[in-house]
Amino acid sequence: MPQADSKSSSVKEQQQSSQDSLNPYLYPQHSENNHLDLYELWLEIWNRKWIVFTVTIFAALGSLIYAMQLQNIYKAEALLNPPKAKNVQELNLLNVKHDEDIVKQKDLYIVKVFNKFQQNIHSRVIQKQFIQEKGLMELLVEEQTPETRYEDIYNAFSKMIKVIGDESSIFVSMEMNDPDLAAKWVNELVEFTDKKTIDMEVEDLQNSIANRIKEIDYRIKTTLKMEKIFRKDTIKIYEEALTIAKELGIRDRVGNTNYWSDYLNTRQDMKTPNSPLYLRGYLALNAEIATLKNRESDDPFTMGLRELQQQKELMQTVKFDKSKLSSIHIDQLAYPPKFANEPNRRMIISLTTVFAFILGIILALFLGFIKNQRKISE
Repeated sequence: MPQADSKSSSVKEQQQSSQDSLNPYLYPQHSENNHLDLYELWLEIWNRKWIVFTVTIFAALGSLIYAMQLQNIYKAEALLNPPKAKNVQELNLLNVKHDEDIVKQKDLYIVKVFNKFQQNIHSRVIQKQFIQEKGLMELLVEEQTPETRYEDIYNAFSKMIKVIGDESSIFVSMEMNDPDLAAKWVNELVEFTDKKTIDMEVEDLQNSIANRIKEIDYRIKTTLKMEKIFRKDTIKIYEEALTIAKELGIRDRVGNTNYWSDYLNTRQDMKTPNSPLYLRGYLALNAEIATLKNRESDDPFTMGLRELQQQKELMQTVKFDKSKLSSIHIDQLAYPPKFANEPNRRMIISLTTVFAFILGIILALFLGFIKNQRKISE
């Protein structure tokens, strides 16, 4: 019996040792086995290289087919600069002053007009007018249905337009699948916006001129009215001086009195002229009173009237030749590009191939890991 027990115990020890040899991961091993063996990883990848190559090739072919199906997007771009001084000289006519700031004032007006153009090219109202006047609705939407919303079309067109720049220069671009149409629309939009900007500026100036003319007319009317009142007051003053001259018996002018000097002094302060009016004598005063009463027009005697009339005449003769006006200077027109801006097929295929290759390696390692785990569990 003791021998049988010893035999059974030895058999158990052998079985246990064999199990331990089959399952090395159940017990701690030496430290060098705890480190990742790059050579074993390379073997795992190499043994399953068909997985890596298959995933990479299929992904590359798929990306190639996908990239070839994408439509080419072409970018047409125009370069615009602020207008020349001669292009806005007529628009700045009313604001120019003959002083040392005239150059600075012109520069400020050039910047103002150029900024106005930039605002207008972003304006949805201008873009809607452009689409409607050029008949682009049918080109933007091939098949219109009752559910088609025009606002969505306008928004889509607005997103196609890119304007980048500052007060010194701007780039106006448009991206489409038709290079010729993209260049044409950019140039037409720039021309259309420039025309609208000039129309707005001219309309504002014409309104300002009309308001100035109304103001001048009001000042002329008021000045003539006051001149008539002053003439009546002058007659009363002369009549009073005539009475005094008759009572004093002053028939002719006394002393060296200056008529024009007395007249100007009388206008400035009728109550206190340099010399008493009765010293002119009642003969002269009678003649002056009769002349003032029989005066047909006060225009030649109204101070400042001719200057106002001259200003009005200048305002009325202002004309604008829109063909010579411009809010921009086109440095370079948009032209049909030869090469597509999007999509970048080479990049799409390259990135897809690289990611597929990495994915294939990860998949090969994962399958190797699953296989080893099955061996361990067995």
